[in-house]
Parts: sequence; C-alpha cells; structure tokens
Amino acid sequence: MKKIKTRLLTCLCCTVIFLTCFAGILNDNGRAGRTGSPGSNPCTTSCHSSFALNSGDGSITITCDNMPNWNYEPNTVYTINVTVQKPNMVIFGLGFEALNNTSGSNFETIGALTPGNDTQIKFAPVSGFSRQNIVHLPNGGLTSNTKTFTFTWTSPSTIPTNSTITFYAAGVAGNNNNSNAGDYVYTANQEITPLNTAAKINEFNEPVNFNLYPMPVESLLNIEIDSATENTFELYNLEGKIVYHSILSRNVGKTYTIQLPIELFNGIYFAKVSNSKSSKTKRIIINK
Repeated sequence: MKKIKTRLLTCLCCTVIFLTCFAGILNDNGRAGRTGSPGSNPCTTSCHSSFALNSGDGSITITCDNMPNWNYEPNTVYTINVTVQKPNMVIFGLGFEALNNTSGSNFETIGALTPGNDTQIKFAPVSGFSRQNIVHLPNGGLTSNTKTFTFTWTSPSTIPTNSTITFYAAGVAGNNNNSNAGDYVYTANQEITPLNTAAKINEFNEPVNFNLYPMPVESLLNIEIDSATENTFELYNLEGKIVYHSILSRNVGKTYTIQLPIELFNGIYFAKVSNSKSSKTKRIIINK
C-alpha cells in the first residue's frame, strides 16, 4: 500500500511538472489588441510590466520588401517583416495591425493580413470594431537575441482620397521563465501613403537612356533607345494611372514607333522606360 501511495505521489508530481511546462508553452500564444495603437493598450499595461515600455537595449523595426518609400498601390500583396531584438533574450512575441487613418474611420482595420510560418490571425474588439491582428504562434518566437516575423498584407482594392494607413507593431523580448516577469516590450509604427506620380517617377535611381519625339505628340510617338535588354514602356496620366503599356524588344539603337490610343485626352503625361535594373521617366505633351 505504501509503495502504491509513493508511486501515485510520484505520478502526481510528474503531472504537475508536465502541466506547468505545457502551460508555459500555451502562455507564449500571442494576444490581439496589444499593439499600443489608438484605443488599445501595449503589452506592458496588462501583462509584461517589469520594465517601462521601450526601455533597455532592445528594439522593434518594421520593414517591407516590395513597398519603395512606403508608397502603396491598391489590391497589392506586400511582404512585411517585423524584427524584435534584445541581447540575451530567448523568446520573442509579436502583435501587428494595419489601421485606416482617414477622418471618421475610428482607426478601423484596413486591408487583409495573411500569417507566415510563426504567426497567426487573431481579433480584438477595440472602440466598437473588431480589429484583425497578426500575433505569434505558441513558441513561434523561440530563438536567441533576435527574431524576424514575416507575413503579408494585401492593400485595399479601393483607396480613399488622401488615405494614410498606419502599421502598428508591438514586440515582447522574453526570458522564457514561464511567467511575465523580466520581459521587455517594444512598440513601433509606420505610416504608408498611396503611390502617386512622383513616386512612380522616382521608383529607380539608375536611368536608362532614351529619347522621345516629336514633341508635342499628335498620334505617333517615336522612342529612340540605347539598350541591349528588353524594356517596358509605360505611359502615366497626372493621377499616376497607367494609360498605355508595351514591351520593347532588345535591340541596341533601335527606334520604336508607338501609335497612341485615340481615347487619350490632350495634356501632360509621363513616359517611363524600364528594365529589371533601371528606369527613367520623361514628361510628354499630347496635342492632337
């Protein structure tokens, strides 16, 4: 009987140890509504409160692989990277959301987030709206010193006039001691604005060489280009919208003649010639 009690006690102790460790894993599950965005609180308010917000030698940064100058286009998928780092920390957490800053929007979620390998989607009610957040999976940030969470954001199909969107991110740098004590919290935000004509013009720094004539253009536009690669020709109106698109085959010194669409109105346009390495834009005038 004594042996049975001893074995039972040993099993109970093992069970308690297992559940404690398992609970620690579950507690690494991210929570939505903790980015510190308008109407929400950062993680330091309700859980990781050992240190002041954004203290210590850690940081959080937001980058995007395919959004030059933080100018976005409608209905486009962008790859977002959020990096949380602090030396000697062994687990990292994430909260991220994209909010509409347009007047009267009450900072509602805008666009669509898609999680990556170490993240998931969660929702939180804030100011009467359900906000979509990217947060870490259980142990999704289990690594030393630094962690980069990668996921995608798809911009809205319709962009309101003068719409500014803000990305909000909060990161936790933790010591993985199965409690919230001793963890650091960092926050960051990044405003993005709709892509305009100026952004299109400055999309590349290295120009290709080409000439356009005659000027003004009536119906036929000649493009004289010195390039040994295939190029793309695009014509933009003053609103930054593409009104004509064509592929120019590779041929050094060749002159291309383009018949402009008859529906184009008279006025100023921007002609861009680009390839995989460079681009250049020039202004043209159409006067039929």
